[in-house]
Amino acid sequence: MGDPGDWQDAAFEAWLAQAEMEWSREAYYAAVFVEGPDDIMFWKTVASKLKQAGYLKADFDDEQVGLLPSGGDLLSHWISSGAIQRLARRFGVVVDSDRKNPCHNVSSKKLNWKQTCEKAGGRFFILRKREIENYLHPDAIARTGRELLPYDDFTDMKSAFGPNIVKVIDEMTVEEILEMDSYEEDDVSHHELKEIVEAFLALPGSWP
Repeated sequence: MGDPGDWQDAAFEAWLAQAEMEWSREAYYAAVFVEGPDDIMFWKTVASKLKQAGYLKADFDDEQVGLLPSGGDLLSHWISSGAIQRLARRFGVVVDSDRKNPCHNVSSKKLNWKQTCEKAGGRFFILRKREIENYLHPDAIARTGRELLPYDDFTDMKSAFGPNIVKVIDEMTVEEILEMDSYEEDDVSHHELKEIVEAFLALPGSWP
């Protein structure tokens, strides 16, 4: 019987080879790793809407920043194995916090991922809310004809509204995006999603 990590090594090598082919084909200057295809759609839509409304000068395509799905187990292996050192470009990572309530702390595993990635020169963001779906605006959900159930920043949105609820991001206005991603820290107003996108768009220019 092989080493339990063999499947992870093989899966990672296959994934990395595919990613490198895509980076070369698309001439990406930086890579952003997200949890899955829904996250790619979500972040590209947010960036596009912010650009169209004049809040950003560019989007991911303009800056040639590639968004790639890495999945939970694969992402864990990618970080813990030290394979991030093999990336020949700037990179960033954004993951769900998976917090179930305001008192629920982010897992030590994800905090360790953040530390490891940042030591390797990457940008690592853990969402303040539970997952990307918690940034969806109730008015946009209602416009899709769904029954509007009560929810907050830590609700399991897929269980409440269905597995495709993330597609509501297409219906949101930029004002709704900025309303749902706003927070205050040390008496300073922030827009979380906008600031994460800005950090990722700056990755190509930060290459030494």
